[in-house]
Amino acid sequence: MDKPTTQHKRPAWQRPEYGFIAWQMTLGYICNHRSPDAVLKLEAYPQNGQIMWAGAVSWGRVNEAVRDCETLAVALRDLWLEVERNHIIFGSPEDALRRPINYDDHEWLDVETLDVLQRLIWTIQTTMQTGWMLVLIYQPTEAPAMRVQTRLLANDNQMRAAGQGASLLDALRDLFRNATPLFSKLVNKDEYK
Repeated sequence: MDKPTTQHKRPAWQRPEYGFIAWQMTLGYICNHRSPDAVLKLEAYPQNGQIMWAGAVSWGRVNEAVRDCETLAVALRDLWLEVERNHIIFGSPEDALRRPINYDDHEWLDVETLDVLQRLIWTIQTTMQTGWMLVLIYQPTEAPAMRVQTRLLANDNQMRAAGQGASLLDALRDLFRNATPLFSKLVNKDEYK
């Protein structure tokens, strides 16, 4: 009679539900296997009456970037294509399941995060119109509350607000709270012209 043998199987990675989570997992992988200083930076800014996006990822001496993308989804997608064209990131096909690729436009952020981001951009655009930049930075640090940093820069950096959090949603909410006095000041200034 043959003895049954135990098969040792590691659980298989599943594709992350949202593309931004895949980016976060990819940055974590880069930190663990390539360089601990991996950073993802996204920027939204007005240009010719519409909101444009830029994205950059860096680690060690590597820096890849895209600019003037029409949506956040396009910036994240194009940035990954640039990274994948120039670098081999993952050591195995299983690890490569984390890649931020093959996400539809509506699959990059969860509904709640997308809602807060859209409201924030609408408020910025309504109160400032031009001369502003929204910056989103993700770095997989050991301090969860510091992983996502957000910045609003306007009027040649004379107007600033910042936020931070363990998730993009937390950091956007924090920025919205911290920028509210700035928005109020701008709205009240316009009312009394």
